[in-house]
Parts: sequence; structure tokens; C-alpha cells
Amino acid sequence: MKTIRFIAVALTALFAQVSFAQGWQIEGGYGSGEQRKEYQDYYAPEEYDSDDDFESPISIVFGYVNKTWNTEMDGSVIKENFWGERNKRLHGIQFGFLYQPAVDLGAFKFGLSTGLSLECYISNSPAVTNANYDRFTELGTYIPFHANFTIPLSPKASLSLYGGLGMNLAIVGTFEEDERYYDYYDHEWHTDTYTDYQDYGNGRFPRHLNFQTEYGASLKISNWGINFTYSQGLTDHKLYQGYKTYQNKINIGLSYTF
Repeated sequence: MKTIRFIAVALTALFAQVSFAQGWQIEGGYGSGEQRKEYQDYYAPEEYDSDDDFESPISIVFGYVNKTWNTEMDGSVIKENFWGERNKRLHGIQFGFLYQPAVDLGAFKFGLSTGLSLECYISNSPAVTNANYDRFTELGTYIPFHANFTIPLSPKASLSLYGGLGMNLAIVGTFEEDERYYDYYDHEWHTDTYTDYQDYGNGRFPRHLNFQTEYGASLKISNWGINFTYSQGLTDHKLYQGYKTYQNKINIGLSYTF
């Protein structure tokens, strides 16, 4: 009888151990498979995604621009506007967008800045009115190629310093004259505008295309920023024989970043 009891207890223990071993292999531990899954989810380290440090914001920019042509002659610099008036500038507005990809390096961000803007200059200088026109209008494009260094000042504010190259292309310049007349048939006043087109280059006027070195700064608060850029010309516009003439530009603008 004792022998039978011993065999029965031994078989029971062996069966229990086999079942426990199978449970470990199938279920994965002392509890259910769901408990092991929760254990793994809680203690598994998060994977690091390097893309989190890369930014590629797009900004809309709007601002004021002016440009002048500088000629170093006999030890002094002659500054003039489009028609040779001394110490005068051509004034206009700028509107466009910027694409500014950057890498967040922790203490600062480093990136690039480029984009496309339209520039419109309007003038009713005495040189224009004396020629019996009402205004001069120039339409052109501007493309920057800048390196950008950004320093965070607070969670919502930052200061950016940038520099590089810029390209301006004057597309078209027009002299416009408005002539008002009274239509006796309709009994209304009408205005007709007559247009003459500006020549560029040929040693008499500035060239269409201008390259320049640029540097500036931008203060950004939340999504808004204020920017200042100074451009120093690289292209010789050949306005004076034996001397070099460069186009310089100043831009002050606002930006909104998406």
C-alpha cells in the first residue's frame, strides 16, 4: 500500500512540474501572457528618433526695402539713386516666403534659409516728374542663400544671426503718365495711362541682375519675427568708365512662421 501511495504522489508531482514547465514556455512566466506584455510595455526603453531634431518651417515675409548705387571715385564714395540723384535711394516693398530647414543641437540651432520674394519699387522723384511722367515702377525678384545660427532666449523667443549670398533680378521698369479727360457722351471723367519702358544695362543704367553678400539678424517671438538685412553688391553695373559701381540694399521686414 505504501508503495502504491508513493508512486501516486510521484506521478502527481511529475505531472504538476511538466504542466508548470509548459506554462512557462507557452505563457512566458508566472502569470498570463497579458501580464508579461504589460511588463514589457512598461519597462521597454523608448526608441530615439533623430528626425525630432530636424525642423523645416516656412515663413511668409513682408517688409520695406531700399537700394542705392555706390561708386568709389577719387577717394570718396558717390551714392545715388536710379537716375543719378546724389544721396537718394529707390524705395519699395517686398513680399514672399522663406524656407528655413534647421537642426536642433540643444544649445542652439543651425540651418539654411532660402526662398523667393517679389519686390516693387515706386518713385515720383523730380527726375521722373521733370520728364513729364507721374511715377516710375520697377518689379523684380529676390532669392537669398543664407546660413542661419539661432540662439533660444526663452521657450517662445529666439535670436537668429545669418549671412550668405543674395540675388536680385529687375524684371521690368516702367514710366507711367496718367491723363484725365472728360467724356461728354457718358458725362464722366476717365483716366488713361501711357507707359514707357526702362532700359537696363549698356553702361547707362543699372543691370537687370545683381548679386550681393548679405548679413542680418532676426528676433522671433512665438510665430512672429522682425528681420533686418543689409546687402552689399558684388556686380559691377559699369555706370562710370574706369570706376566700379555696386548696388547696396537694406531690408526691414516682418515674418510669420507656420
